Amino acid sequence: MSRKASRASLIALSLERGPNAVPLHLQIYAQLRQAVLEGRLAADTRLPSSRLLAEESGCSRNTVLNAYEQLAAEGYIVGRVGAGSYISRVLPEDLQPQDSKQEQDSRQAGAASSQQEGLEPEGPFLARRARRILEGSRQQRPTGLPAFAPFSVGAPDGRHFPFDVWGRLAGRFWRAPDPLLLKQGDPAGLPELRQAITDYLGGVRSLKVDPEQIFITSGSQQALTWACRLLLDPGDRVWVEDPGYSGFRAPLLAAGAETTPVSVDGEGVCVDEALAGPQARLAVVAPARQFPTGATLSLARRLELLRWARATDGWVIEDDYDSEYRYAGRPLAPLQSLGEGAGRVLYIGSFSKVLFSGIRLGYLVVPPELAEPLRRLRRAIEDHPPLAMQPVLAAFMREGHFAAHVRRMRLIYARRQDCLRQLCADHLPGDSRLEGLEAGLHLVARLPENRALRDQAVAARARAQGLMVQALSSYCLTSERQAGQQGLLLGFAATARSEMPWAVRALASALRETNSGNGGQAIHQSG
Repeated sequence: MSRKASRASLIALSLERGPNAVPLHLQIYAQLRQAVLEGRLAADTRLPSSRLLAEESGCSRNTVLNAYEQLAAEGYIVGRVGAGSYISRVLPEDLQPQDSKQEQDSRQAGAASSQQEGLEPEGPFLARRARRILEGSRQQRPTGLPAFAPFSVGAPDGRHFPFDVWGRLAGRFWRAPDPLLLKQGDPAGLPELRQAITDYLGGVRSLKVDPEQIFITSGSQQALTWACRLLLDPGDRVWVEDPGYSGFRAPLLAAGAETTPVSVDGEGVCVDEALAGPQARLAVVAPARQFPTGATLSLARRLELLRWARATDGWVIEDDYDSEYRYAGRPLAPLQSLGEGAGRVLYIGSFSKVLFSGIRLGYLVVPPELAEPLRRLRRAIEDHPPLAMQPVLAAFMREGHFAAHVRRMRLIYARRQDCLRQLCADHLPGDSRLEGLEAGLHLVARLPENRALRDQAVAARARAQGLMVQALSSYCLTSERQAGQQGLLLGFAATARSEMPWAVRALASALRETNSGNGGQAIHQSG
């Protein structure tokens, strides 16, 4: 095939500069992406070198490289060794399923009966439970923005991850793998990794467990899926936080659970409210740092929840998704370490927030009496979890790289949070306030409840300006709670400090456009 000459340089890039302008690399990314989608840059077209495009655009080479890296990460361009970057033959949009005419007609034919059942007309070929999951797990998700646009929530900064160390460890195990790694694995996961997690939990989280209690998963959602398979029957009731982590809805719906949303306030989930309502088999909570509000479950409520579990033979799922990143005070003890009722707690941990999202590794810690039943259940369903990353992560933890990385990133994230807090104080209205400051990878900018200002409208305006802002109320399960949960989730982990000034100014502009007045000169901050 003959190589197409570069013609990207013939497409004029219109770059806006100034204190309120979107960063140049995001402008270049967006304009090149649009040119690809509109067909002005065809498949196999060679892009100009980063140096040439930088000269033509009047910006630095690193700016262009950042734009190219984002396009490559999302599948719009591919690099060829020694030959430059080319427009991909298969674009991300090409991978989206397209309905044929027959499929569309079939879907329309089944829509009426689906609507009569109160279900979204997804098609007559789907099981009732599948349609319930698709309907119940929907949430407002920002689209059309780069994966690491400013204020992305839950995204760690992988640019500081020691991939050179990780690569050496991967080569050590897989250039000449131990024959045992190529055979049938343990249904609980690699013993060496479970031992490394045991040591880590004991030393850092004060959680004394045996490796036999630990089960390796692909993340928090799969951990909850296994807990549900083990403990729930269809129709069992589960208490869930409202607002809460939307990723847990699908596993609960798949288990046939009936969920009862429970309010969240400044002390975490309202246990009294849960106890006053229908009794449950299971409670799913995030005591250390509730998502999305950032609230910490008070000791009194922790003990009350454990007493309920012990008295009723109930179970508690403890989601500990980002406790490694705490900036004030000592890490809080997990429920499973508190003694009273601890035998009724299953603990979920994840490496996606600590290392990088694509690692897809987490773990579930179960009470001793559940270890053998879960082992047998997992053996019956999926045999064992994938082994490729497990020995690498085990060595990464055992040799001290994990602890060193967490310490390094805690300092970086703390500086970014400080920067974001100061900028918010300088630019956001004074009747807003910041919450969730003590830990985690995002802040919540609370909006005043006594105004007609709606956080979802502000979030939509902010996204139009290139910010990956999410509305707090979009995580509410019940519409009546949305009015009391007005706020914006501002992730800072993957946003460089150099990008924060323009991002906060753009956010302030979005607020002004939806707010009739400015409530002051300084924003109030609370832990």
